[in-house]
Order: sequence, then C-alpha cells, then structure tokens
Amino acid sequence: MTGVQFGELPLLTEDYGVRTCAYSPDGKSFSVGLFNGDISLYTTSSWERIHSLKGHTGWVREVAYHPKGNQMASCSEDKTLRLWDPETGICTHIIVGHKGLVNDIAYSPQGDRVASASDDGTVRLWDSVTGDCRQTLSGYNKPVYCVACSPEDDQIASGDNDGTVRLWSVVTGECSRILSGHSDRLWDIAYSPQGHQLASASDDKTIRLWDVATGSCRHVLEGHGIAVFGVTYSLRGDQVASVCMNGTVRLWDVETGVCLHTSTGHGSTVCKVKYSPKGDRIASCSADRTVRLWDISGGSLRVDSIGHSQAVCSVKCSPKGDQIASGSMDTTVRLWNSQTGECLKTLRGHTGTVCDIAYSPQGDQIITGRGATGEPEHVFREASKKAIAMASVVSKLKQSTDQSVQDPSSNDVSPTGQSNPQVEEKNDL
Repeated sequence: MTGVQFGELPLLTEDYGVRTCAYSPDGKSFSVGLFNGDISLYTTSSWERIHSLKGHTGWVREVAYHPKGNQMASCSEDKTLRLWDPETGICTHIIVGHKGLVNDIAYSPQGDRVASASDDGTVRLWDSVTGDCRQTLSGYNKPVYCVACSPEDDQIASGDNDGTVRLWSVVTGECSRILSGHSDRLWDIAYSPQGHQLASASDDKTIRLWDVATGSCRHVLEGHGIAVFGVTYSLRGDQVASVCMNGTVRLWDVETGVCLHTSTGHGSTVCKVKYSPKGDRIASCSADRTVRLWDISGGSLRVDSIGHSQAVCSVKCSPKGDQIASGSMDTTVRLWNSQTGECLKTLRGHTGTVCDIAYSPQGDQIITGRGATGEPEHVFREASKKAIAMASVVSKLKQSTDQSVQDPSSNDVSPTGQSNPQVEEKNDL
C-alpha cells in the first residue's frame, strides 16, 4: 500500500487499474470496475471482497446499482452491457445492440430502465427486467461519452465528443435543448439531487454548472489545470466533487463556485468519484490500482500522516485498543495512536516483509515475524498508550490492505538486493 495515509478510510488495492466504482443504495456493498474487464464487489462492513464478476472482455467503463439495490449494471469497451445479481454475483443478462464501445450507463429513478451512451453516437434505453431495447436516442454523428437520468425521470442528459450537453425528453425521445460552452469532449455529467442543475466535466480542464430550466451556465469551475474526468453532487446538492488526470480530488461550493478543498492522494489519473449514500464520504478510483475513501463529515478531505512506503501485510490492535501496530513489505513495524492516527514509533530490524504481528496479553510487548521463511522473530517492547479504541478502523484497514499483498514467502531479498543476513535482535525501544 504505497504512500499509506493513516487519516484516510480503507484503501482498496486491485491488480489492475480501477476505471469506476459505485456504492449500493443502502451503502452495504461497493463495486469496482477494472481495466481487465472484471468487477470486484466488497462488503463495506469489513471491506472484504465478496465477489469477482467476470464476463466482460474489455475495460469496464461504468457500474451502477438499481435504486432498490437488487440489481447491478455494467458497461464495457466490449460493446455490451451486463445485468448482475449482486447477492449471488451471477450475470442475468448480456445486452447486445450498440455498435461501438459503451462508455456510460445510468438507471432511471424507478429502476425500470437503464440508459447507455456509446461510441456509435446513440443513447439507448433498456428494460432492466428483460434487457430489451425500449428506445434509441439518435442525432449525434460522434461518440457519446456520458449519460445521466434526471431525478424527476422525465429527462436524460448526454455529453459528446465536441463538448455539448444534450437534454432529451423521455416521453418523446426528442432533444429539447443543447448546452454549449465546453471546448472539448465531455467525460462525465451529473444532475443535482433536486434536478434543477447539471454539472459537466470536460477535457477543457473545467467543470460547468448549468441551470436545467434555462440552459444558462451558472458557474465555470477552474483549478484542476488538466482534463477533468469525474463529477458528482453531494446529497444535499450544496457541493460538487471532481477528479482529474493528475490524481487530485476537489470539493466545490455550488452556490459560489469556490474550491473548498483539494487532495492529492492518488498517484495517477483519477477516473471517477462517488458520494456514499449517507454523504459522509466520497470514493475516488484511479489508474494507480486503488480506490481511496475520504471522510468528509467534518467538511474536508481528511488526510493526516504518511505511513509505510510499501504494502501493509498485517495490522493488530493493542489489548487496550489505544494503539495500532502495522507490519509492511518495507521491512518496518509502525506503532500508531488509534485516536489521532499519529505514528508514534517506527521499529526496524527485519530485512524482509513483516507478515504477522501479535501483542502480548498485557500489551507491553509485540512479537513480529516473517512466517515460514525461517527468519527470527523479533520481540519489541512498547510503552505508549494514550487513546480510545478504533477496532473498526483496524479491521477495515487490514481487510483492504490484505488485497494488495503478494505472497510474502516469495520475497527473500533485502532492500539492498542481497540475501538476508542474520538479523540483530532488539529487546527494547
């Protein structure tokens, strides 16, 4: 887990780049669409992966949950949509019809339709029960990159290659308005929860906030300085979160257009951003193979202290819950204050991956080891006990980081590339 930031919520690491992500309506599950065509499903109670959905043969461009949470849809560069049962992980329908890559999907508020946007220049509406095509919205002669359904279920918005937004009547299938202003392709669009406003993210480095009734642009949000790939509204509609090519996440005030907060946690392009159902956190997914979950309950993107420089293999909580110990592929053990996230001490001595940790019953010693490699175990004394238990944080961090760890037994080389020498025992701090 390169560049762990302890103030963050769980970091989910995949074997391939993460193209998109989505929370279920009840917030109990979380899906991640990958560059290799797979979809990972996690339970948010422990952040354990519960399903790996396979079937797409190209990048998964988008995933979305049915408003009731009993179905999930995905679209891909393989020109298909798939409908899934998130409980069992079974694909119930493979939807074929588009003649080009399918770039985006969105459920209608009632969940009876799935809208899709494609490189073939069309937006299609599909029956979510039968998988049949109900309607085709045409008029483009270029790729359509994004689509959204209005909260009132009477309108569909789509964005294309030249930067225009089109508003479509669900009843007639006609284009009722064209919003012009962007100078380059659109990557994402989103309706505000009330449906009165629309946000669009573009290659022209800006986000635009539109009045749906009049078609006027209320704000042009500038600051990313590079292509903006994702945008979404907060549950109250007072903030917009956006992500871009250089890995930053920004929060904006909708009323003033002012940038409230900026975070640079990702190491590569951030493709999508989503709010949790409770609105207290946002999830951002990136080509750096991670999903980062940000706590915004205090009004900011909470990032505190820097941690291990490589994958974290083991995390344990002290008996009193006031301290957390973590072991890493960077050969160190770190002790953290469980309340503040502050790194109290860094314990050195191992020359390879620290794959397991245990506290003594009294909490005054920690034993660490590399498992079955034959390396001596280390016994460290610790004497820093300050705060309140955060056992849920430990559980989530362990579940998320375990996904990113290679087989520790295959790493028998020290950081210098030499065979591991005899390790010096350390009996105290």
